[in-house]
Amino acid sequence: MNDQTVTTVSLTEAEERDLKWLREVYQGDHQRQLTLRAVLTGGLLGMFLS
Repeated sequence: MNDQTVTTVSLTEAEERDLKWLREVYQGDHQRQLTLRAVLTGGLLGMFLS
């Protein structure tokens, strides 16, 4: 029988912060993407930059 060892890897502080942000802050698909504010801002930026 072949013995296999399992090694654990501890997360760095940056990875822990990223995971906390992902769990507690990021809202992903739960927020609307196409809002009046987004359309108006995009239109104004488009007119300004063209």
